[in-house]
Amino acid sequence: MLIWGQTLLKPYLQGLGFLIYWSFCFFFTFGAIFIALLDVRAMRRRTRREQQELIERTLAEVENERTDG
Repeated sequence: MLIWGQTLLKPYLQGLGFLIYWSFCFFFTFGAIFIALLDVRAMRRRTRREQQELIERTLAEVENERTDG
């Protein structure tokens, strides 16, 4: 969109059209950043949960081996 705004669409982006076009660019950019931050947050939660499950499972296995043997 940046390249189009600076090359192909430049003659058509005058006045209010300029403001609207670049507002859309701004909106889409920050929308993508927001979605990426949500994804990072979800990945951190999932990783933390998986690590906790792994620790619990490992401790349970150690406890079973200790009582069995």
